[in-house]
This record gives sequence, C-alpha cells and structure tokens, in this order.
Amino acid sequence: MNEKKKLSGFAKFAIAICIMGCLAIGGCVLLIGGAAKVASDMAEDYQVSVEEEKAAEKLKQDGLASATPSELSHTGELAKIFKHNSENTDIQRDNKEKEITGKIVEWTLPVYEVDKSGDGYTVTTRGKDDILDPKSMTARVSTVIALNPSDDDTRVTIEGLLGGDRITIRGYIAGVDLAGRIEIEPAILISVDKKK
Repeated sequence: MNEKKKLSGFAKFAIAICIMGCLAIGGCVLLIGGAAKVASDMAEDYQVSVEEEKAAEKLKQDGLASATPSELSHTGELAKIFKHNSENTDIQRDNKEKEITGKIVEWTLPVYEVDKSGDGYTVTTRGKDDILDPKSMTARVSTVIALNPSDDDTRVTIEGLLGGDRITIRGYIAGVDLAGRIEIEPAILISVDKKK
C-alpha cells in the first residue's frame, strides 16, 4: 500500500513562516551588505574628491608666485560698492561679485585680525572706518584672506603680524561674504610693512 501522509494546516503554516523568515533574513543580509558597499564606495569617492580638491588648490596657489595680477583696485568703485551702508543695491553687489570672482589681485592692506585655520591662516582687513588707521582718507574694501605659508619663515612672519601692519598679498578673489568682505583664497604673502 502506498500511503501518503498529509500535513496538517498548522504544519503547512509553520513551514511557510520558516521559509518566509529565511528569505527575509537573507534579504536583510543582502540589503545590509549592499548598503555597506555603497557607503564604502561613497566614502572612497569623497576621499578622492577631497584629495583632488587639495591638489588643485595647491597647484593654484603655487601658480600665484608667477601670476600677473589684474589692475582691479581695492579702493574707489569696489570700496564704494562693498562698504558698510553702501547706497548700492543687492543686485548691483551681486553683479559686481560675479564680475570680480576669479580675478587675481595684488593688494596692500592693513591687518585687523589673524586667526589659525587648519594648516593656514585667515587674515581679516577692514576699510576706511578701521580704528587702526583713523587718519586714512582712502576708502578700501574689507577682506578675508586665506594665507597658506610656503615655509616656516613665512609662518613665523604671519604669526608675528600686528593690527595695523600692512601686508601685500597676491591671490584669487573667491567671492564676497555676507558682511560684504572680499574673500581672497588662496593667497600668498608678498611683503609686510610693520606699523611704526
């Protein structure tokens, strides 16, 4: 006699639950593994892009020593447009920012503040209303300059700057910040005229 055993409804249900559980666990393992791979690839891509960006920035900075600066002045029209309480409108400032961004400038400016920023320094200068230079009748732009020293001597010089010292820098205009200061990045230090 050939008898087949029949499974009860409960046994069929239990087997179905086990199969679905195995599939769910397998799917989760695949999903987690896939997510880990995607995260790993993204981290690797980010690291490469950061390294590429640093290399491009270094190349850009190295080229500044031999670059010819534009004739753009830090006084006159530029100072008028970006001064505090300027009569110029936001659209005029935006248009001027687009026009000057990317230009190489060589300006001599009075130091207001120096801060350490990563491996480099951020030097802030101010315009005519600068309390460090109250006799100045020449309006000039306020700036935020990213200086990366090329050697230890330059690092010592930057760290020895005082408010009112005049620095000559050469760098790329990167834009204008919310306070209306011209951002110059990267920049190199050309010379220093100590306050007397």
